[in-house]
Amino acid sequence: MSIKKTANNVVNYLVSVGIALFFALTLDGRVGWFMVLVLLLAPVISLIITLCVVRFTNLNIEITDNTVNKGDNCYINLNIKNRCFFPSPPLWVEIEDSPSVYCTGEEKLCIWTLPYGEERINVELRAEICDKSYIGIRSVKMMDYLGLFSFKAPFKQSARGGYISVIPDIEEIDENNVLINEITVASVLADDSEDTAEGNRFTFGGFPGYDNREYIPGDPLKRINWKLSAKRNKLLIRLEDEVVTSKIAIVLDNSFPNEFLQGREKALMVQKTIENALGFAQRLIIMGYDISFWVKNEENWLKYDLGNEAQLTELRINLADFTFTGNEVSIPEDELLFRKINTVLLCTPYADKAIKDKFSAYKGGKNQLSLILFFAMGEEDRL
Repeated sequence: MSIKKTANNVVNYLVSVGIALFFALTLDGRVGWFMVLVLLLAPVISLIITLCVVRFTNLNIEITDNTVNKGDNCYINLNIKNRCFFPSPPLWVEIEDSPSVYCTGEEKLCIWTLPYGEERINVELRAEICDKSYIGIRSVKMMDYLGLFSFKAPFKQSARGGYISVIPDIEEIDENNVLINEITVASVLADDSEDTAEGNRFTFGGFPGYDNREYIPGDPLKRINWKLSAKRNKLLIRLEDEVVTSKIAIVLDNSFPNEFLQGREKALMVQKTIENALGFAQRLIIMGYDISFWVKNEENWLKYDLGNEAQLTELRINLADFTFTGNEVSIPEDELLFRKINTVLLCTPYADKAIKDKFSAYKGGKNQLSLILFFAMGEEDRL
């Protein structure tokens, strides 16, 4: 309840006492002084009854969904039950939302119930930004019947709310995207430069033991036999029975070094990072690549193998709980090199010169790791 409204109630109460006092002094002393006494005792009686009723009033909160898709609505159910023979005084409930999941209606609700009554209210919230957000009740205040006193309702703190995870969308990435071209070319060049077991599998013509056909637009670039194509002066596609898994990795960086961005601005940048990482993964899957998607939790790196839409959907659900908690950008370098992954797309929320300087050391280094950076601020850099 607002201070202005409480002040109005106090003024109205004092005016009522003044009228009763004037009545007692000028018109009828016996009735007038009785009215004055009743009005003077009314706040005390109102407060005592309020404190008694609150002991018999229960407030429960229920969150309908813990995981929702971005753009969907979710609900908080408030259930107030009065187990007393007095009607409950007004309860002022303030809803706690976030920049990611916000209340679509009034955030402050005034609720009261009849004797032995029950009131159920649904509060609608909308999931706008992919994030893990806390929603629930920020505060519960109870007024006395006259509206003169306000105090914190002594309800249990255990059921005040919970977390809702918002599943991110997938950014539409065009097949002609600059970064997609960089990734595919870097992967192909790295594959053709490696010494593999193919050198021991020759046909009578002296070429690697694959069946080949001419390139058709839309074929995955990773299937092009570049060496044979150069000799035949036309693009040829390998038709080996066992396709080698593409050595491409997408790394979602969990750091957020910029301390100046908070609230909605930070949430939007985090969302852009996640949804673009998913968009690059989807585009590469459509082009026929199997990729590994790396996510760091508080301690360890987690790897998700992606080769179809079902695996990508599972990853989206898992990323609904993803939070940016690190202070320093990193990649699972040892794991990537151990698995012979040579092309890495690092998706990070904030472009910083120190990041570029740090990872520029990979270029031409002994590890020959081709690292491509995507910054959520819109900057892109290839190392």
